[in-house]
Amino acid sequence: MSFLDVCALSHLIQVVVSQTVLSQSPPIQTVPVGSRVQLNCYTTRLVDSYVFWYRQQHRRDMQLLYKVSKQQPADGRFSSEVDGKSGNYALVISNVERNYSGMYYCASRSHQNMARIFGNGSTLVVTEGPPAVFLLTPPPAEISSMERVPLMCLVRGLSPHSLPIRWNVSGEISEGQTDSGAIDEDGTYSFRSHINVSVETWSSGVVCTCTVQINSAEKFISENLSSQRDSPRHTSCTLPIYGSLSAAALLLLGMVVFTAGRSCRKRQSGNMNSDEELPDSRPRAQEKETLYARLAFNENPTL
Repeated sequence: MSFLDVCALSHLIQVVVSQTVLSQSPPIQTVPVGSRVQLNCYTTRLVDSYVFWYRQQHRRDMQLLYKVSKQQPADGRFSSEVDGKSGNYALVISNVERNYSGMYYCASRSHQNMARIFGNGSTLVVTEGPPAVFLLTPPPAEISSMERVPLMCLVRGLSPHSLPIRWNVSGEISEGQTDSGAIDEDGTYSFRSHINVSVETWSSGVVCTCTVQINSAEKFISENLSSQRDSPRHTSCTLPIYGSLSAAALLLLGMVVFTAGRSCRKRQSGNMNSDEELPDSRPRAQEKETLYARLAFNENPTL
């Protein structure tokens, strides 16, 4: 081997050393609260005999969690499993809580140049309770000045492996534009999908539905929204009219029963002056009967 070949080989070794990385798995792991989690970090002989594990959450700085080595004792919920043959320096977390969601990185130093080496990262998503879907629109006052109405479907508490959100607008199915998702400050994983609907379509009262599949068992959650849902017109017209008609009907029935009972008592007693016991009852009865009859039958339900 010539001198030039030796120099080239030496340079190649330096490049390989400088590009050494730690391999982490799995890339994404979703577990419920209370589970036991293992995050793997596969190393080479070019790193130290210990590995540091860090956690990064919601745009905060990395937090050192645990130092993994063969002799390292457990520290609270954190412990380790070391496999010398495969070079795996795994972090084990027991009884995880929702706020344990985040990005986890293993790190060590190269023997050659003492450079810090980080793994490619593992995402941990801890779920708690049933998932939820929310359909959001701009304020009604702003929609009137828009040409197209932006709709957003927010999904919280699902796995990043969930299938895309599907939209149904007037029978037309689409997937919209879905972001890659993120872990919120409380540890809940959420992702969003967006579509735009024309103002004419939205004003027509069309029902828009967003649906997402929970898992491979074909379980779905969905939410629908229409411009006419929660409309004041439906609340202030339809319900009070039916309420007034019901009240009038009940009052008319009461008056009929009252009048029939009074006539029966007059016939049994044979006293022609029995009307004097309630001198004002007849005028009031006639007045109420006329009033509620007018409400029941003459009121216009379209107002």
